[in-house]
Amino acid sequence: MARVPTLAGRGAAAAMRLSRALIPLAHRALSLPAAAPEEDEPHLSRALDAIDGFLAAPVGSRYLMAARSLAALSRLRGRSTQVQMLARRALDGQLARLEERGVLGEELGVLRDLPPDPRAGRRLQALGALLEAHRAIAVRVREPESHRAKIVAPARGRAARKTERRAS
Repeated sequence: MARVPTLAGRGAAAAMRLSRALIPLAHRALSLPAAAPEEDEPHLSRALDAIDGFLAAPVGSRYLMAARSLAALSRLRGRSTQVQMLARRALDGQLARLEERGVLGEELGVLRDLPPDPRAGRRLQALGALLEAHRAIAVRVREPESHRAKIVAPARGRAARKTERRAS
């Protein structure tokens, strides 16, 4: 059975103050949602080891180590939460634009169920631009031949002139 450290002695009052100061830091860091496992696990392990070290010997240097590792964990988890919120906002914004354009039907529901990814909003923006370009091309193709001739003839003339200039 592990020996539980006691705080009796000369530094008991100081150790108690440090312990009370560490509790809110630990609560804040551990109550935030976890970041990605590959990022979160090393920080969490360091923080828990530092807390264990402080509990084994409640001195100022161990308190500082625990406080710093808990602050690093809080920063990481807070940053991760903010990135997730921004990713969700960007994803929802682009999905709303696609929905306004009426481009996608039931596929929109599938896209809405995907977990937010920081790059998903940019991808959907590119998808929207491609779909708009496709729609514009489809409208031009459906136009009568006389309208297309007005667009194509000048382009063919410019191409022919470029070819003549290169040949001479």
